[in-house]
Amino acid sequence: MDEYTAVCQIKDLQEAKNQRLTVALFGRYVTVVLYGGNVYCIDTLCYHAGGALSVGDIEEVDGTPCITCPIHQFRFSLEDGRQAVYTYDVVDDKVGPCYLHMPPDPPKQRVHDVKQEGSTVLVKLNKSTDEFPSDRLAYRGEVYGKKRIHAVIGEAKTDESKTARERAPTLPPSQSPARSRAPTLPGKFEPPSDLKQSENYTAEVCSDDDDLLS
Repeated sequence: MDEYTAVCQIKDLQEAKNQRLTVALFGRYVTVVLYGGNVYCIDTLCYHAGGALSVGDIEEVDGTPCITCPIHQFRFSLEDGRQAVYTYDVVDDKVGPCYLHMPPDPPKQRVHDVKQEGSTVLVKLNKSTDEFPSDRLAYRGEVYGKKRIHAVIGEAKTDESKTARERAPTLPPSQSPARSRAPTLPGKFEPPSDLKQSENYTAEVCSDDDDLLS
């Protein structure tokens, strides 16, 4: 878990819808994204309300590629997970139009290290002890929908999942994920019955996202 793990082939990303795939990597739901010739990896579920970033649009804010939550349009940098925010300038006591920018210390979605060896894409989970709000939903497969996973790789550890949830900063009720208020901690990670357990990213690829957010 502390090393890089193969999650897909670069061809898988190139052929995937919107050039992104979601993987349950040691129980943690992460989305691998191919954008602008670079590969990124970010926690799949938005920390705010559990929206699937895997189906969100990508736009650039201050030259930084950001993926957008389809529920409330929160935008997160694919490079470091920072959340883009709206702001405005005041000039001569006049308020200018709002615009998006990347502040220095906003809430963050956890991102993970990615590298490519030949045609294989590998991910190493970010083990930083810093607080990331997205940790609270990172292991909640039932929120995302297990049948939408490209591959199930490895097993989740209960203590790993519990630690991630406890480390996540507490959000006020107005920002707490509505679907995570009665969490159930996984023990052994059980792969979906229609996918096969994989040590080398071999699994059924899902092609439609019609009911992903239902």
